[in-house]
Amino acid sequence: MSQQSPTPEVDGTPQVWVLDDDALLTELLVRTLGETGLRAQPLTDPRAFLSAANALPDAPTVLLCDLQMPGLDGISLARELRAGGFLHPIVLMSAHFDVDNMLEAMREGFFQVIRKPLDLATLPLELKRAYEQAEDDWRRRQTVDSIQQQVEKLTSREQEVVQALGLGLMNKQVADRLDLSIKTIEAHRQRIMGKLGLRSANALIRFSIEWRLLAGGPAAQQAGARPH
Repeated sequence: MSQQSPTPEVDGTPQVWVLDDDALLTELLVRTLGETGLRAQPLTDPRAFLSAANALPDAPTVLLCDLQMPGLDGISLARELRAGGFLHPIVLMSAHFDVDNMLEAMREGFFQVIRKPLDLATLPLELKRAYEQAEDDWRRRQTVDSIQQQVEKLTSREQEVVQALGLGLMNKQVADRLDLSIKTIEAHRQRIMGKLGLRSANALIRFSIEWRLLAGGPAAQQAGARPH
């Protein structure tokens, strides 16, 4: 298997990127993971992956990387990836963990820390677990992005109405909260449903609750607050 650049087509996005400066080890790991059903791609240059990370297709994936690599160690790489918006699970492997770098790895939020020599029987299970988390996180982000795109169709006042509905308030309570008449709230609701393509009041309530829970809508404790 030849070394590839981290720029695959969407349909070929690896489930696992295997990053280690030992090319023979990366090839072995890719073969091992492939035998258990995981698509993997080998890399030996952490800087190349860092440069290409922002251009990777939007798909769930896992990074398995070594701690000690020339030019950029695994913990520093993870820190730079996170700063650039890389949200996927990262699994760190090394034969040289001490208390300090273990604590640092924990602070950086690695999904798992694995000691070398690697157990090739259990490693695929760990990475499948990481990939399942990557899928869950990715689906959640897709839902949040979809809801936020819908919300951006609404005026600020319409967003306030949706927020109030997400707190379980009735039309009269929403009207009191926003210092508007009930008829005005009802008119806002109709316009909101039209903009969002919702066919029922129940669908609007579900949308408002999803926004609150998934996309950073108002907290429940704000239900009694009046806008200024």
